[in-house]
Amino acid sequence: MFNILYKKYKLSFWIILGFLFIIGGISNLFTGTLWEVALNIVLGIVCIIIAMSILFKQKNRV
Repeated sequence: MFNILYKKYKLSFWIILGFLFIIGGISNLFTGTLWEVALNIVLGIVCIIIAMSILFKQKNRV
């Protein structure tokens, strides 16, 4: 079931996941350690890059 939902909403999944990681990094700026902030922001950027690559692949396919 997850596979069907992932195929249908793949782009939205990666965008939401990326923004959640970035928001988590920003919220940890004052309470968390530096490695937590860096890890969240880096993972968020990676998720956004994956979403952008999926978007470009979808546009090239059409």
